[in-house]
Amino acid sequence: MNEELIKKKCPDGYEIVMEEEYVKGQVAHTHSRSKTREAPSLGIGGVQDDAQAGKTGSASFAGLSIPLGKTEEETNATTNYTDVTEYRIHFRPKPL
Repeated sequence: MNEELIKKKCPDGYEIVMEEEYVKGQVAHTHSRSKTREAPSLGIGGVQDDAQAGKTGSASFAGLSIPLGKTEEETNATTNYTDVTEYRIHFRPKPL
């Protein structure tokens, strides 16, 4: 309530009994970060020189790649909570 509404409710005057900041709830903020680590692999075959095959360009891998394990993914998450507040004024009419 603002002061105009208080005066409307208490036209003969008012006195403030208490003022407070009141916690209405909370808001959660989550930050997460993921990191992926590829599994090492074993290459079978070899490098083929495209110039030997009659092509122009650089060398390329012409073999087979076998993964040695699993790709790993790691995720870290942090959650912070912030209070949602409002300011409250408790008042009463002045005694006559």
